[in-house]
Amino acid sequence: MIAITGYPGSGKTTFANDLAKKSKTKVLHTDDFIKAVPFKDIPEHLIAIVKVAKPDIIEGVQVARMLRKGHRDKTFSADTVIWVEGGNEGNKISAMVAKAFEEWKKESGQKVYTIEEDEED
Repeated sequence: MIAITGYPGSGKTTFANDLAKKSKTKVLHTDDFIKAVPFKDIPEHLIAIVKVAKPDIIEGVQVARMLRKGHRDKTFSADTVIWVEGGNEGNKISAMVAKAFEEWKKESGQKVYTIEEDEED
């Protein structure tokens, strides 16, 4: 599974959709599910959805929290993790994403691929 995350407005959804189209795979957009549960429960809720839906690609700002929670609880991981640079770095959501992602990166030691929002094919 490929996990794509980054700040709001960085191009995660566009990148994930393009990748899914080119590879003829399915993508799960975490933003489609985050209003269904309280904020603190979002990572666990999304991990449960991914286990059932079995997407090839997941994307969204909440992926960072999923990675951290899943690593700590040993309930979720991704084969490949991509951070999309750019977007809106100056708000509360961005701070939460950055904190979760940096903690997961430090704790997991997993390789992260970084792309710029303006990169083409």
